[in-house]
Amino acid sequence: PGLKWILLLVERHSSFSFLLMPPNDKKGSKALLPKFDAKHREEWLKAAASSNSSKNLDVVLSNLGRSASEIGRFKTETFEHIYDSIGSEVEGTDLARVLVVRNEKFGRKTTWFLAFITLGIFLCFRPRDDDTVCVLTNNGRVLQLKVERPSCCPAGPLAQFFVFMKYVIILGLIFWGPILLQCALTGRSVGLQMQILHLDVNSIADLPGFVQAHRLFSAGVIVALFCWIRTLLPHDYRDRSRRRHMVREVSAAQYRIWGWSCCRRSNMKLFFGTYPSQAVLDFAGKLGNAACCGPVPPSTLSTSGRPAASAIIVGLTLFISILNGVDTAISWGERSVTMEHAAQMALFCASTDEERTCNQPACQDWLTGQDFKINPAFCKEIYWETENSLDCLRFMKTAPCCLGCTKGAYEDMTDEGTWATAKDVLSLITDVGTLLFTLVAARYALGLNVSADCIDVIIKRRSKTSLQMEIAKFDNTHPVCTDFMESVFESSILNSGGTPTDGADPLSGGPSTAAKFAQQQHGTQALDGDDGTKWSGVMNFQMDAAKDWEQFFAEEKLLSKSTDIFSSQVRIPRKALGIGENEKVLAAWAELPLFPFNMSIAEFLGGGLFYDLLPVGKTRHIIVVTSQRVFYVRYRRPSLPFNFLGVSLRVDCFRHDSEVWFGLMYRTRLNPLHKLLHQTILRENFMPGAVAFQTRFGALHIGRQHGECVDVYNMISQLSRNTQPDFMDIDALKAAGLNWERCQEGIQANLRSITPTLYGIIPQEDDGVQPSAMVKLAGSKEQLIFHASFRDIGSTRVGRYTNTDIVITSGRLFLWERNVFKKFDCQACCYWLCCWNGLLNLISSPLHLHNSCSFFTLPSLLSFSTDLSVDPPSWFEPHHQPLRCDRIDHCTDRLTRCLRCDWSRAPQKSAMGWCPRRTGPGASTKLVWRLRQSSHAAEDFVITHNIRPFVTEEVVESDAEDVYRHIGIGNKGMDPRLPDLAEHHEEILEALRRILGQAQA
Repeated sequence: PGLKWILLLVERHSSFSFLLMPPNDKKGSKALLPKFDAKHREEWLKAAASSNSSKNLDVVLSNLGRSASEIGRFKTETFEHIYDSIGSEVEGTDLARVLVVRNEKFGRKTTWFLAFITLGIFLCFRPRDDDTVCVLTNNGRVLQLKVERPSCCPAGPLAQFFVFMKYVIILGLIFWGPILLQCALTGRSVGLQMQILHLDVNSIADLPGFVQAHRLFSAGVIVALFCWIRTLLPHDYRDRSRRRHMVREVSAAQYRIWGWSCCRRSNMKLFFGTYPSQAVLDFAGKLGNAACCGPVPPSTLSTSGRPAASAIIVGLTLFISILNGVDTAISWGERSVTMEHAAQMALFCASTDEERTCNQPACQDWLTGQDFKINPAFCKEIYWETENSLDCLRFMKTAPCCLGCTKGAYEDMTDEGTWATAKDVLSLITDVGTLLFTLVAARYALGLNVSADCIDVIIKRRSKTSLQMEIAKFDNTHPVCTDFMESVFESSILNSGGTPTDGADPLSGGPSTAAKFAQQQHGTQALDGDDGTKWSGVMNFQMDAAKDWEQFFAEEKLLSKSTDIFSSQVRIPRKALGIGENEKVLAAWAELPLFPFNMSIAEFLGGGLFYDLLPVGKTRHIIVVTSQRVFYVRYRRPSLPFNFLGVSLRVDCFRHDSEVWFGLMYRTRLNPLHKLLHQTILRENFMPGAVAFQTRFGALHIGRQHGECVDVYNMISQLSRNTQPDFMDIDALKAAGLNWERCQEGIQANLRSITPTLYGIIPQEDDGVQPSAMVKLAGSKEQLIFHASFRDIGSTRVGRYTNTDIVITSGRLFLWERNVFKKFDCQACCYWLCCWNGLLNLISSPLHLHNSCSFFTLPSLLSFSTDLSVDPPSWFEPHHQPLRCDRIDHCTDRLTRCLRCDWSRAPQKSAMGWCPRRTGPGASTKLVWRLRQSSHAAEDFVITHNIRPFVTEEVVESDAEDVYRHIGIGNKGMDPRLPDLAEHHEEILEALRRILGQAQA
């Protein structure tokens, strides 16, 4: 019975450090807590037992098969721990969700073993366990109290070695310090002093007699050793952190599971305010290569945005590396030239045997007769040595001999010259660049440190035993942690002003019904224009009823076999991911890897190729989009087929609340190897790209390299339903003077209806990019209002011009921007050959030119501006020179049409002569939209587009028509609006001003 009581005490209590704890330690640790009597404690615990959190724990643990007694013990330990920790800050009735985690420093078997080999001394050194308390209150507050105590033994082997060496050094100083001090005072040697103290090998047997003879010295050593051991005893040293956040500000979360089955680990992080940076999320480990979803700085989406800090650091790193490489190459090159010159100088001393020829004039005469490019100043150091034969041996001679060549070579090497000056300048730039890079990296690191303020909970499994506390069992706290994260996001809807879709309270604690789950499982419909069975689409998924991740990975996989051999169906564990009953799954897809694998240099050096080449254990990437959040799931099965190794999982969760006010899609192209393997050999038909969007929490980027990026963009377009799709009043627009009939005619002529809520923009005749833009309406309330298209011919040094389409609905503004190759023109043949790479354009496909679609919501518009710029003609612009001859233009136009094989009739002018005429000025208009930024953005969000050439009263319309015609878009059959350019441009600006002005009003 005594032994059993001791074992129970070891398991139930955090440590036996209280045996040697100072008397006032417990008082000091609780001095900050108010003194409540036993009656208040009993009332608080009784109120907590009837709160929503107690009902929720009953539901969560009963679904896991826990008995009533186990649930009762878990709730008792949880509420008692909450009362002892933060009972003075929250009432028992105010508990909506609770999470209490106790992480044992040492497991049961480890504690027994260490206590046995140390004869129980380990129980005195064993630190207390780590505790974490998280509480979600009914009024929308999230509180965390985290206590971390230092361990007596570090976790890493290198750290353990250094700690062991530290203790050995301290023990050696305690023992050898007095001996060395005595040797210094008396002048004796260490061996003699050890012999006098009877501490040598022969006197070890006389140690008891020595102790009796030198009681004072022995007592001093024992006292010092005791004091040192006394300082190592735990005094409840700890790091205590408190966090208080409002649940309405939760923006993102991260959930991880890793480790073997015997030492499983789980970690949950809740971020508030804005999305954390990708570097903060990657502190937990990337878990594979080529991440396809993550936060980006909002400034990268803006036209006037600055590059991100990570891009600056990468650029500076490459710049400094190049400078260091150049500096090193110059140094070695200079060294090789110097060594060659030194060898040539040594030839003079080696070939001189007489004293009359060993002087400066003779050296200069010898140098004149040689074909050497060396500095003749080394001849000043030449002299005749008559005594020292050692120096003469360098030239295989004996004294007397001619010397001074070596010293002359050294003086020549240290002489300041052009190379030395260039090297010093380059070294100065390198040093300054290194300092700047250090400052930027330090600032970036400080930014990571500041942004790491979050709710952080880690759960550890040390052992599986019934003697553990219930709050220390991994199988209990792990599902409670997942439910806590789900409840935080559900509560954020209510506390941010939203309401659940069915009018129910998501934190009521009631069990979910089978009918709701069936509706969640089958209630999702395919997106307009997207086939749910298409392998490259975003609707190939199925819901799963697994209760936690361990059960899900034991029974199912995130990817299951589908009817298509190239695809896999995504299985979504709703409960394990924390998707609530009021949250609807809109889309889910797997980002299948491309072969050869996409991998950066850093990922390759970090062992990424090892994981990619293994037959098992590859990382899978799955993205799930719901009506409230975006989930990015990465999981990796063990590299060896052993179940005890465990599955590694990382889930990044980002909140959007269906309030996306800006979305962007741009097309990317596959490299030749990927295109050959996937699209040519395997006959896979998909268009890769990337999608980015912005919410009030920040900006997210989703890469779709192995699938249809258009489906992702259309799905993101539906996430702006909570941003007033009927924001614009049609009657108010008509009253403001908008020509409604003309706007509807433009919409019918330039948009085609695919479904009632999906429209496709009809491309221009000169467009060659794919895919074409689509306008996905948020619902029946959103109506099409206006369409316009214009061009920007850009700079004469660029071989592409830009086509832009604008579509305005009652809630949003859509933009489609794409590039087109400039065609051959005789007047611009030099630009076509040299600057436009026209010969390469003949064999290049226009499908992969820049192609981007974007939209923003009208409520997010802060201002709309137009800037008109009128520029004089230039001799460097082939189609807009100061003087032009109509006859020459007509001849070059005929020649151009002949070379293009264009046999259509050229437009005839009323009068053409050989007399040069003066060309009018050129104009361009910049359209500027300024949007609202996220809550903590550093600069404005600006979108700009240009109309060039723009026809105004100062600009002759025929000149603009000539510019269009010479680049291949001037025929009436290609664009019927070209004869009315002035009216067309003014109509666009007038309609935009009226519509957007009404939106701002």
